[in-house]
Amino acid sequence: ICVDENACTASGESVYAAALNYIILCEDCVSFEIYKKALTLTLGNVSRDYDGEPFDFDTAPASAFAVTGLCGTDELKRTVTYSDNPVNAGTYAVAFDEAAFELSKGITSNYYLDTSSGKLNCSLTINKRKIYVEVNDRQTEFSGAPVNPEDESFLSYYFDNNSQEGFVKDDAENAGIVYRYNGSTVPPSAIGRYTLSVEFTNTAVTDNYIVV
Repeated sequence: ICVDENACTASGESVYAAALNYIILCEDCVSFEIYKKALTLTLGNVSRDYDGEPFDFDTAPASAFAVTGLCGTDELKRTVTYSDNPVNAGTYAVAFDEAAFELSKGITSNYYLDTSSGKLNCSLTINKRKIYVEVNDRQTEFSGAPVNPEDESFLSYYFDNNSQEGFVKDDAENAGIVYRYNGSTVPPSAIGRYTLSVEFTNTAVTDNYIVV
């Protein structure tokens, strides 16, 4: 009980002094218990094009990590596991890591995850990167020796945005580049005009691409 010791009774006696003569007992006191709040998490399928980097679920849209039950600005960490390292083109199983349940904003102990509802699994699809390739024209003087394929070059562009490179990281260097002259892999030495094309033979790289 809060008593103002400067307040007085009608007789002039201090209320605080008077209160010292009593023990106040609470017979019908009310107690409160604040329970943890349930969170429901619903994961949604995600897809993106191959870019040579491991997929980060923090970059997925909000609809792919829908949480209901959070208060204010509280946020749940997007801690998920993958069936394999999500780098190369393919489909991966994704699951929320319940053991790592933690808030990135707010107090984790105020919540629990309701696993009886929602959806704690989804799939991630990394699509092959669609690119187009242009082989550069070249002229050289006759020397009697075969031309050197290492002097050839090409440019690659991302199909959906040609301001971006087609091949990413060091994939171009590791793609197993083979140049053909009029369809032949044998470099020509005779004077003439040749149709130059390029192909890529390292499937560990090319399996992540569609060349159009």
